[in-house]
Amino acid sequence: MPEMQISNAESFDIANYVPPTALSITLVITITPPDGAVLVYSPKITDPVRFNGPRDVKEVPIAGPMIYVQKVQGATGYQIEVQGWEDDV
Repeated sequence: MPEMQISNAESFDIANYVPPTALSITLVITITPPDGAVLVYSPKITDPVRFNGPRDVKEVPIAGPMIYVQKVQGATGYQIEVQGWEDDV
């Protein structure tokens, strides 16, 4: 699978958090400053999932061991917590 290229996005390896059979991952993202946001991209989806500060919880469809995070709306930092995953096993 080709690697995604997104301007100013940082890769985040989820391989240690979910099994290879996972179809989606539930993330809690804390964003600084609180009025910032991040966009989470995955090879499984064409549009990013937006997480708004100061803290947001969402499910992101995944395909493979990497997701990509792009800071927007003045975000200078973020912290990711993995809450779980869904699979069809």
